[in-house]
Amino acid sequence: MAETNEKKKKNNLSIYLIKEEFTDFDKIVQDASVLETFNDNKKAYYKSSCTDEPKWAKGFFKKSYDKVFQANSRAVLLTRLEVAEGVNRIFAVTFGYGKNLLVDDVCEEQFGLKIVLNTVPKTNLRKLSKADIGNNQKLSQEQLPRESSILEFGFDEQKELVRYVTGRCVDKEFDNMIVTGGDMFSIVADKDISDIDDFLIYCYEIFLSKKYEQDYSWVDNYKFIKDKNLIEQLNQKVVDNFNAKNFDNVWLAVPEVIEWEKVSGFAYSGHTDTTPDIEFEKFLSTFANGLITDFKHLSSKWIKAMSSESDRETAWAYRWTANKCIVGTIEHNGKRYAINFGKWYEIKSTFANEIASYYSAIDISQIKFAGYENETENDYIDKTIKVLNGAKKIHPTKTYYSGIAGNSVEPCDMIYDNNLIYLKRQGGSEHLSHLFSQANVASEALTTDDFRNKTNKALTDGGIDYQFANNFDARGKKIVIGILSSRTDKRPKIPFFSMVSIKNAMVSIKSRGYSFELINIGKEIPQEIAHGETAVNGVA
Repeated sequence: MAETNEKKKKNNLSIYLIKEEFTDFDKIVQDASVLETFNDNKKAYYKSSCTDEPKWAKGFFKKSYDKVFQANSRAVLLTRLEVAEGVNRIFAVTFGYGKNLLVDDVCEEQFGLKIVLNTVPKTNLRKLSKADIGNNQKLSQEQLPRESSILEFGFDEQKELVRYVTGRCVDKEFDNMIVTGGDMFSIVADKDISDIDDFLIYCYEIFLSKKYEQDYSWVDNYKFIKDKNLIEQLNQKVVDNFNAKNFDNVWLAVPEVIEWEKVSGFAYSGHTDTTPDIEFEKFLSTFANGLITDFKHLSSKWIKAMSSESDRETAWAYRWTANKCIVGTIEHNGKRYAINFGKWYEIKSTFANEIASYYSAIDISQIKFAGYENETENDYIDKTIKVLNGAKKIHPTKTYYSGIAGNSVEPCDMIYDNNLIYLKRQGGSEHLSHLFSQANVASEALTTDDFRNKTNKALTDGGIDYQFANNFDARGKKIVIGILSSRTDKRPKIPFFSMVSIKNAMVSIKSRGYSFELINIGKEIPQEIAHGETAVNGVA
């Protein structure tokens, strides 16, 4: 790095690394003019700034002010540098709103994130932006008043994706500054046009480092896909699977938590007749010749959950575009990708295999449930307690539990011998995560005297002939997850992110002393089901 004794002014630098396949400056920027050409490998672009009267002047004060104006400057410096022998990469340094001058999808994902994680110790974090990819892409941003570890942000490395992070680095070339990284690397540094090149090369070297794997190895578990070309390839594989009627890898599911009692069936764009659940064959029949010619057609097709509370045949309670209902995984060019609520993620192979193996080793319940024939969950419970001698219906009894910020908790749907049974119809990641969370929270609540006492009173008041014992002991009790579906597999077929959720829930449940099982409940329940069956049928 270049050194100087002269104290220089610090500049706010926002740095991006351009993907290798983009080599032409003019194809990296859009809607921009050349501000200055320094040489063939360094050029600055800009978009003219217009001074405008702020909207609030006339909107609020009802008059114009000749002393108040606003302007949004936009500029970007593109620099091509030799980062290794025979290897050239282009960097973009943006100023003002200069990021808007870059063409979509030209920037290397996680460039800044890797720099930050390679230079910021795990106890020096200040701010974190994350996405819960198992729960409908829930986005959250947290900031702590002091430098902390990632554990203090409540971060779940198995089901959450870091979007960007801020912390104090311990790198002398970065002056031990506060740095922020996502796709962009942001830093205040004493660099300018005269010495930026060496600084960019150093940033690239830090980006390539694997030091982050010591403290942040989980960052490679997931990678949000923004590359349009890759997304198009993955989307085409979905189309190919659907047209071949191969629903082992990708399928359609209700993407969110819904009140099934309010749903009479499902209908599809252009058709008024309904099906009791989302049925692939029926959905495909809505396309000409039963074939999807373009993935874009999935974003224009509506899947509607029709209302059971309205007299109008066309009234729906929920609806989603079909692309938001796709779940599953795809193998492509030796990598594994998962789609969830319309978004694609690359999953680290070792992590994917670990989760799939964990899921496939969960014991399958031996309980001889009644066959499921698209009833409501409530009606199915009523039918099943007639088949299982001594089974008790607990649903819909709920009791206040302080452990979850005042929400009411349903202890379970059914009790059968020492089995606490939780049932839910098949669905997408958020839908199933709600089921696993219910079982996890209830298993905790039942270990407290206060919750059991209140629940027993609610059961008595509701005319339900069952009481939880005062000496309730989780040891010897079994949590059973039952997923109602049209499939006949022994092991439920669930999205990858749901496998992550059930693993986390099971670890917590077992830590309290319970045992844990699950089962797919279809029209016909297999009579011979082996404990610990490890075949991964239906594992996405």
